[in-house]
Amino acid sequence: MISAGIDLGTTFSAIAHINPEGIPTLFPDAHDADLFRTPSVVHIGEMDCLVGDNVENLLEDQPETPVARHTKLLLGSRRPIYIDQLGRDWTAEAINALILSKLRHDLQTFAYDGLGDAVITVPAQFGDTQRRAVRRAAELVDINVSSLVDEPVAAATYLSTHHSAEQTLLVYDLGGGTFDATVLRCSPDEISVLATDGDSRTGGKWIDELIMQLMSDELERLHGTNFCQSPATQLQLRQLAGETKLKLCKPGRTQVRHNTLIGNQPFDFVMTGHHFNTLIEPMLEENIDVAERCLRSANVGWSDVDQILLVGGSTLIPAVREQLARRAGRPATEIQSRQPHKAVAFGAAILAGAATPQHRQRIPALRQAIAGYDLGVRIRDPGTGKLAIYKLIKRNAALPTQATKVFKTSRDDQTRMIIEVVQSKGDATNALSLGNFSFGPIANPKANYPIEVTMQYDSEGIASVHARDAETGQEMTQTLSHDADLPTSDNDQERSLVASVAINA
Repeated sequence: MISAGIDLGTTFSAIAHINPEGIPTLFPDAHDADLFRTPSVVHIGEMDCLVGDNVENLLEDQPETPVARHTKLLLGSRRPIYIDQLGRDWTAEAINALILSKLRHDLQTFAYDGLGDAVITVPAQFGDTQRRAVRRAAELVDINVSSLVDEPVAAATYLSTHHSAEQTLLVYDLGGGTFDATVLRCSPDEISVLATDGDSRTGGKWIDELIMQLMSDELERLHGTNFCQSPATQLQLRQLAGETKLKLCKPGRTQVRHNTLIGNQPFDFVMTGHHFNTLIEPMLEENIDVAERCLRSANVGWSDVDQILLVGGSTLIPAVREQLARRAGRPATEIQSRQPHKAVAFGAAILAGAATPQHRQRIPALRQAIAGYDLGVRIRDPGTGKLAIYKLIKRNAALPTQATKVFKTSRDDQTRMIIEVVQSKGDATNALSLGNFSFGPIANPKANYPIEVTMQYDSEGIASVHARDAETGQEMTQTLSHDADLPTSDNDQERSLVASVAINA
């Protein structure tokens, strides 16, 4: 069995392992040995499904084909996001399970062996429900996850194998649909995460959509408002937008022109490099603001950072490096970009392979991970009457960690204490509810009866709650999860649904 690292991405996913020479290596696509990344797109038929390039090829001939795309951004929601040809509902977890199954098939095709333990990477800004959703997606296809690792940590692990000195590192991870800024202290022996911050509405997907909107506006001006609504037109716009972005990433390319037919109508579209940079400048400036906020949380400045590491395909856009260099006050040539598409998967493979007897290479140990979110209880401020968050654990706290607070009942007849557990970044209005924790029945109910509540983050940033009645010794622990609210039959049905379709090989 082969231990592997999996980069489950918004737009592309990849699986890697440590080869016999001790080098991290990607597995190619089972159908095309020249392809080493899988587009994170799925189409489900009656008895089988297509994942990756097979879907993109199908869309060329049948643009109206329904597909599920960018579903990583929807992980954590139990709402159906896709309806297949038989009318069956699919959640984001189930779709991502199919992507994971396809990656395993790639491994088995070229390694002639099965997938053992897997390390799966997640954005540092993924909260509790999203991290659980990744684990559940793997469980649906019987992939054993040895650990979830933050993407910047995986990238830093890969980079640390190329350096011998201790250094402070800023990982600037701009991918297909998320942005993470993470400050780490790295040495050949260990990695400590000092602070992390991020944004889940940025990256290559959003850049493509900005360009698509420009194209759509021009088409509507020329040919009418309904022209752009057809699946064929949307597919062409998506492809043209992606091509435009990629071409403008090439050195010396100052302009891209598309003179083509869309829906049998002529379309002449020109985008200059200056226009492109102006279009994305607000997004890139917001990303750098996030990075500076992360530096402040780590109590370091730009001058304290020894290396800035660019990770993620969107960092290949020249303006990313240029704007970051200006704000950091250093030459753009000093900002590193080593395997931006592969660094996360390579780092995950190193972490997965380090535990196996055949790969006894020396890698840095993750000494300190941190919490990406505050963890607390939603309360109503007695002074203002407004909703607020009482924080038990603050974000950027070292993991694992826990904190205890005594809460008191409010009425003589109160037999249960119900608290809403939330994650936040300091803003009560945008806090994410992890569900209600109910403790009881209380044996001797009365007003102001004390209950000790302990909240905990484990080493992967997954939350749990423990409550204790100090007078009676009664205790209750709950690992928070949206799955806890689902009947067992629903869980079994989703597993059966995923098993009912086969990856088309």
